[in-house]
Amino acid sequence: RSTGAKPTQALTELHGEESVGVIVVKGSRKKWSDRRRAMRAPSLVSWSGRPVLVSRGSAPYRKIVVPARRTPSGRAAIRAAIDLARFNKAELVGVSIVDPIFLAGPDAAPEAEASMAWLEEEAAVHGVRVEPLIERGNPVRLLRKIADSADLMVLGIGSRLRTLALRRGIGSLVTRGTSKSVLLVPA
Repeated sequence: RSTGAKPTQALTELHGEESVGVIVVKGSRKKWSDRRRAMRAPSLVSWSGRPVLVSRGSAPYRKIVVPARRTPSGRAAIRAAIDLARFNKAELVGVSIVDPIFLAGPDAAPEAEASMAWLEEEAAVHGVRVEPLIERGNPVRLLRKIADSADLMVLGIGSRLRTLALRRGIGSLVTRGTSKSVLLVPA
């Protein structure tokens, strides 16, 4: 059901009437109103408890990117990405980003490798092959660059965002800065 009203207002009305599976938000890098809507998408995920797709017309999804993270939000994103890759017969790219050398501790690289191995194992159970990619650098810049080479990026949004709704996290910065569709999944 499409709406011209604010999404939160429309969801409040829909909540009692029917089950909401995925909220789709129009996204664009060109129009300021669409960029602002994309920035607010992570708080909409936390508020509604439903996945939000910031759609930029990059369907069908033949190449899906997901960060390899062993956090509750990372696991939710990985499971959604594996399901989408299996359903669409799409290529799944797992990205593990290690912070720059001056920020990362000594365990950062092995942790990134362990997260990637966990992602590959989860995907193998479902018959999905993962193309692993381990990078070092700024997570927002790297995720934006990698997302632009794919059709869909899947990101997990933690419950912590409810208390930090106005803070711009990695999810909102990546969502706002890429030209491709982004699926934000609640933890």
